[in-house]
Amino acid sequence: MSMQDLAAAVGTSQQQIDRLEKGKRRLTVDWMDKISAALNCGITELLPSVYDNRDANTAKAKVVGKLKKNGGVEWFGDQEIYSILFGRPREMPSPRLFAIVVEDGQLGNYCKGDELVFCELDGEDKSPSVSRGKFVICANSKKTGDVSYKIFKAPIPKKASQIKAILVKSIVNC
Repeated sequence: MSMQDLAAAVGTSQQQIDRLEKGKRRLTVDWMDKISAALNCGITELLPSVYDNRDANTAKAKVVGKLKKNGGVEWFGDQEIYSILFGRPREMPSPRLFAIVVEDGQLGNYCKGDELVFCELDGEDKSPSVSRGKFVICANSKKTGDVSYKIFKAPIPKKASQIKAILVKSIVNC
């Protein structure tokens, strides 16, 4: 079955199927339901090929917080919310990944429900990718000793005490 045939059977466009396949759109249970019905199989038959952790091109990122309206990140702490599996970013061969969900704010073209995957950076990484207008998470010290995290677009503001991570992948939900 071609991608175009699958799209017709699901009742969507070939572009939507392509976005799902490439991890640019979240593969929800509703989508898996439609695809499994079109392929005349159960949802569980789709899972091994889509979510095979042994695949070198698959990466996992734990969702660790949500984006607030002011650009700050509300961390979930040690709470296990959920993890996402997706195609590994090409520029990061073995990254330390985590994700932030856009909850009640907006960041660039990203909107509510989108998942943003960040790669941790070591110390004060000054690589060209950090200064090219990509989104980064910075830690800012407060007078109380607490640390707050905000998402900025590079270049990094001088008030940021350290760079923690850079956006490497987005999974668009809308």
